[in-house]
Amino acid sequence: MRRPTFFLLLLALPGMTITAEEVIEAVDANMAYDTLTAVAKMEIVTPEGDTRTKLMTIIARGSDDALIEVTYPQREAGTRQLRLGDELWLYIPAEDKELKLTGNMLRRSMLGSDYSYEDMMSRHELLDDYDAELEQTEDYRGRSCYVILLTARRPDVTYRTRRVWIDVELLVPLKQEMFAASGTLLKESTMGGIAQYGDRWYPTVTVMRDLVRGSGKTTVTMSNLTFDVEIPDGTFSKSNLRG
Repeated sequence: MRRPTFFLLLLALPGMTITAEEVIEAVDANMAYDTLTAVAKMEIVTPEGDTRTKLMTIIARGSDDALIEVTYPQREAGTRQLRLGDELWLYIPAEDKELKLTGNMLRRSMLGSDYSYEDMMSRHELLDDYDAELEQTEDYRGRSCYVILLTARRPDVTYRTRRVWIDVELLVPLKQEMFAASGTLLKESTMGGIAQYGDRWYPTVTVMRDLVRGSGKTTVTMSNLTFDVEIPDGTFSKSNLRG
């Protein structure tokens, strides 16, 4: 459930002493939703410099259920990913094949992008998985940001540590660094296109860089975003995987 707007505003008042946990709680409240629908444009620049574009529709419920369908290019149209709680299923129409992704398969590139399938499985509520420490406040892209270090509470969390830059006023993450247990920086994401939807602020553009993969990047631009709308029964079911 989202926190009242006045709670979010209090966090941004000058002179307020707040904890890292309170900042992350406010971010979770701002970013969380009951349901979401959107159209996404994914532009992939490979380490070799090639550019690929994909279009897809997204339907999601909370942080447990999601259905993503590729609509472009034509050769991939109808490819679907279905998240059901802790399960992730993939349907490939060209092979008429359903596949449950587990173990190392989740670490594979999602649709050839800088995102892994494991990234898709990450939950929105960061405090479910991480302890938070407020390192400092600094400017990033002309915005005052909290810089918060997140340390995983369990060894099975995808990234052992994360460092997040959070806009002090809007309580939206603007940058994130994701590290392995060894301390190696694995990925970096930046968020932009911040837009207001009702009483929430939400990033509509995310750029992900897989630093292990190379110098490429993946930009996802969201449009036609709607929050907290009714989703038809049966949308998030394995019987709906094939469409």
